[in-house]
Amino acid sequence: MRIGAYQLGDQVGEGGFARVFRATTPDGAEVAIKVLMHGVDGAGAPNDLEHRFRREIEVLASVRHPNLVALLDHGVDAKHGPWLAMPLLRGVRLRDVMPASGVGPEGALRLLLPVIEAVGAMHVAGLVHRDIKPENVIVSPRGDITLVDLGLALGQDHSRLTRTGAVAGSVPYMAPEQIEGDVPTSATDVFALGGVLYELCCGERAFGRPRSGEEVAAILGGRFTPLMERDRRVAPKLDALVARCLAADPATRPQDGNELASLLREHLDWAPPSAHRREVVEVSSDPVAYQEARAADRLRDLHQRADEALAAGSTFAALALLDRALAYAPNDEATLDRIEQASGARPAPSVDPAARTEAARPSSRPAPMATSRARSVTSDAGEVVAEAAPSGVRPAQRFLLPALLFAFGGAASVGAAWWYAETRAEDAPGHVQREADGEDLAAPTEALTEAPTEAAPDPALTPLPGLMEDRGPLPDLGAVRPIPAAELAGGETLPLDSNLRQEGEPLVPTRQLPGGVDASLQRIDAQRAQRPNDRNLDVGRALVLLGDPAREAEGLRELARLEREHPELDSLWGGLGYVRMRLGDLEGAERAFDRALELDPADAATLRNRGILRHRTGRRELAYDDLRASLRYDPNDVNALSELAQIYERTGHRIDARPLIERVTRLQPRNVEAWIDLSLAQTDADDQLASVDRALLVAPGLPRALKRRCAVLARAQRPTAIEACTAALQAIPDDPWSQMHRGLAHYHAGRDAEALRDMDAAIEARPRDAVMRTNRYLVRQHAGRRDAIADLRVACDLGHENACTTLAGL
Repeated sequence: MRIGAYQLGDQVGEGGFARVFRATTPDGAEVAIKVLMHGVDGAGAPNDLEHRFRREIEVLASVRHPNLVALLDHGVDAKHGPWLAMPLLRGVRLRDVMPASGVGPEGALRLLLPVIEAVGAMHVAGLVHRDIKPENVIVSPRGDITLVDLGLALGQDHSRLTRTGAVAGSVPYMAPEQIEGDVPTSATDVFALGGVLYELCCGERAFGRPRSGEEVAAILGGRFTPLMERDRRVAPKLDALVARCLAADPATRPQDGNELASLLREHLDWAPPSAHRREVVEVSSDPVAYQEARAADRLRDLHQRADEALAAGSTFAALALLDRALAYAPNDEATLDRIEQASGARPAPSVDPAARTEAARPSSRPAPMATSRARSVTSDAGEVVAEAAPSGVRPAQRFLLPALLFAFGGAASVGAAWWYAETRAEDAPGHVQREADGEDLAAPTEALTEAPTEAAPDPALTPLPGLMEDRGPLPDLGAVRPIPAAELAGGETLPLDSNLRQEGEPLVPTRQLPGGVDASLQRIDAQRAQRPNDRNLDVGRALVLLGDPAREAEGLRELARLEREHPELDSLWGGLGYVRMRLGDLEGAERAFDRALELDPADAATLRNRGILRHRTGRRELAYDDLRASLRYDPNDVNALSELAQIYERTGHRIDARPLIERVTRLQPRNVEAWIDLSLAQTDADDQLASVDRALLVAPGLPRALKRRCAVLARAQRPTAIEACTAALQAIPDDPWSQMHRGLAHYHAGRDAEALRDMDAAIEARPRDAVMRTNRYLVRQHAGRRDAIADLRVACDLGHENACTTLAGL
């Protein structure tokens, strides 16, 4: 069936008087077409329904807002009557993302503020929505929020089409004047917004009762439990504002959506506006994780304010703040300590007011995207359908864009460059401590880009015959424990030089362009002929030009033109960030990444790229947040997994890095470096050996794998350790750690002379290594050498705790 220029497809929604169909435009785009029921089945319809339908078209045409459903087209079909076209929204209803306990005050504000701003735009246009409820709000997988169903909206010039004595709207969110049939005003919508905000916070309706009649009586009587009593996390000012919204007298409420939005914005103080869409995704996909992340932010703020109150002598104010802190984290030791201070058990700390200026950290716990209970949802009045995104949905791959795969070669190895702290075994004298390898994992190589055209199959994803058995599902990243913020500060900065363009190199490595620059340009030009208005293809073409030094100036000019003419393209800013990074403009690169994420907070590649850039420039805490957020949208991004595993290792959480590295080995079973890195995150010697042997199956004779196999066998005191370490030393002559491990293997075999010969060579190469000194002390002591204690003293002077303890006991 065709209506106007649109080809109708399947029905995706139905309400009280209209049906919604999926439809395609002449150029193939999908939209939603809404028609009256009688216009489809030929049955007659009361005139007031057709009037209401036409009024909805007038309303949609009279107001525009990014968070309000848009009117794309409308008309009257000779056979089917009036119709209107709207975007086919993809997402879930706000009702479907609300857990039974609510999303907490922070999540409620984050989800509802866009709705309030959309309602404010209606109020400016002289319109009242009249049917605000969670079912009429659509949340997309990318963080967009849209208020839909304007079928009951009323303007000053509109006559009410409701029958005498009937009420239009949804009872739980209807203001008293609406229930009593008075003329609705903008304050009527404010009442409904207050009701939705209340329910989002705590999961219960403000006036909820077992029966509808009782709920109506409670609304008319203004009887509801204060929000603070439902959820102690709610600030007193926010509680008072919600109470104003729910007041029985319209005159005491905020008078329109714009006033309410202005009053609520001051409560969103934990993250900048640019984080809005990202946080919408977080709270709608995993409300529990989002509340946990916000709890950390709130605790810092509440503790600081409580300290200030105590320092000023305001004990009551401090205790009130600390009570809220306990609501966020009931067993938090820092909160309990402050309560003791406030009660006089301890002196209050002095407070520097300037210390309160602390940047808020966005949540980054990986979580699956929420999915609705059905494939599509509609409002009660048959509004635009919202297609549910599948669980684990990932934003569309931009195969034309650079991805800044920092520091990882073609197979994208784990590339952790870990520094190994000692692995303490038994502390008893006479037992040689079996230490870690002392090597760097997968040294950084150079920055790469994703192929600007469809890439050829990655050979790293093709397992060797017989190498990989079915190892079950991929490790769940949601089980990876977060690193405490305090442990993320500081640390050694990793090099970024290899990611900068070296002399003679193109800005975009040509190996990332299948077939070379010319072939890639031909593919893109063919796509541009089919989609001449797709500006993303222009971005991709400019980047391909940068793969040819002779055409680099042309590519840079094209990027500059796109920046001037199409600054709304998030893909452009991702590309500019990559180019600026390669040129050494790191600040400019990060600004470009920031802009890309403002336009698309769910851009997994840019989140990863910014995270890697931040990590390599010494801002580990911010990098950690970006990388975890990136993996929320793309849990199989090998490079994000690798960089995050590196952060876990460098902060002393090597075991927690194991699921990350295991996921890499499942995704790329021929990734040799990943198998070796996995062996370093494993604790069982047999598991470690199996991982190293897999690496050697892929790359026989690989020096790093031979060195690791030597270490594993020596530390496990296996009989084949001497042979394995000799093979490692043949591949890496004079490697001190292979010498040390072969010395340990000789020691465990009862050959002290051979052990000391290898250990002497290792310590000659690393004279200030406390671990090696301690190991040689134990072997010398076992051999009865008087000079053994000299090694123990040196190890203690170098800060080896066990050496100092042993020395003190002698």
